[in-house]
Amino acid sequence: MVLFLSFLQLLFLKTLIILQCLACEVENSSGYYPLTEEMADLKISG
Repeated sequence: MVLFLSFLQLLFLKTLIILQCLACEVENSSGYYPLTEEMADLKISG
């Protein structure tokens, strides 16, 4: 069960990264990633 939950968490993080990249490409902003700090917090707590 724990492995399954960690797998879901990884899948969720990958989805966030993909969405972030897509949003960045669409906006074509100058390298600004709004989710980077939140993801860093998630990686630290995770």
